[in-house]
Amino acid sequence: MEQTTTAKDVPLLDRYKAERIVGEDVDDLSYMRVSVNDFGMQMLKQMGWYEGRGVGKNPTNALMTPIQYVPRHQRTGLGAIPKHIAQKELGLVDSKGKQKHGDLVAATKDGKVRHYVEIGEKLVANRSRGHAEVGELLVILSGRHEGMVGRLIEKDPKKKECVVQLIKGEANVRVPLSDVVRYDEYEANTRDEETPGLANSSKQIKKEKENEDKKKKKKLKWVTENIRVRIISDKVNDGKYYNLKVVVTDVLDKRTFLALTPSGDVVEDLREKEIETVMPKEGELVKVLVGEHRGEIAKLLKKDKDKNKCQVQLVENLAEILSLSLDDCAEYVPHRK
Repeated sequence: MEQTTTAKDVPLLDRYKAERIVGEDVDDLSYMRVSVNDFGMQMLKQMGWYEGRGVGKNPTNALMTPIQYVPRHQRTGLGAIPKHIAQKELGLVDSKGKQKHGDLVAATKDGKVRHYVEIGEKLVANRSRGHAEVGELLVILSGRHEGMVGRLIEKDPKKKECVVQLIKGEANVRVPLSDVVRYDEYEANTRDEETPGLANSSKQIKKEKENEDKKKKKKLKWVTENIRVRIISDKVNDGKYYNLKVVVTDVLDKRTFLALTPSGDVVEDLREKEIETVMPKEGELVKVLVGEHRGEIAKLLKKDKDKNKCQVQLVENLAEILSLSLDDCAEYVPHRK
């Protein structure tokens, strides 16, 4: 049996003599007889590896199959740009060599993204925020429709917008793709971790608070009859009229008013904070809601949504042109005879 020599077998004074430790080099013929695979396998076995055992500091939790890293091509740092060949193999570029900008990722079963793939594994379409398919349920995360749930009707990648049909009220709204997330992803990230008892208690407290708010109605500041407004609260009639335009028909007292829907339904118990003004097209009539000209009818000459300003001309005094905020007037709807 061939004996191997280690540093411990060499006397201390001779350990720095290379020829004493290394020994003679093998000839080229002997070197060529040993394949590279056999050489590497022998090294692994000498380090304690055997078939079916993982490689690494903790072999029991180590990967059992080879992996290939997915280059991070979005916002890559200096020196992190992957080679074109590697991009093509991983599916990061199309047949013309054009980069796909992260449309393909390595994903786990729970929807998280990995930065490596196993040999032979294919990348899948990115399912991050804004990448929902038409027909999927979405949650709106910000903006005037924050917290609303709806179904994706249409996507416009060029404008980075989408059209969502709200579940409550069934109105179609246009929102930025960056403001929506898939419903299943939202549910996974916002599960209530409270115990059932505490959860029920918090819901009961919230319901009682809502009932108290209804009893404590504030005085009306700007609402008047014969104006068109939009319902912006999903609490009105359990969201049935959310985002719907209605006409204020009667102001019953200092705190109460009624509104009429296009289908003829009467909406009661509305509050000012649950509605917003609606502006018509230029050239049509509006009603002034605040100031010394409150209640007067005027013609809308110009409106600037960016500056939240408009110019109106009083009907009874054509020489007087007012500059108002878009919130200070609303579309005028005269009584139908």
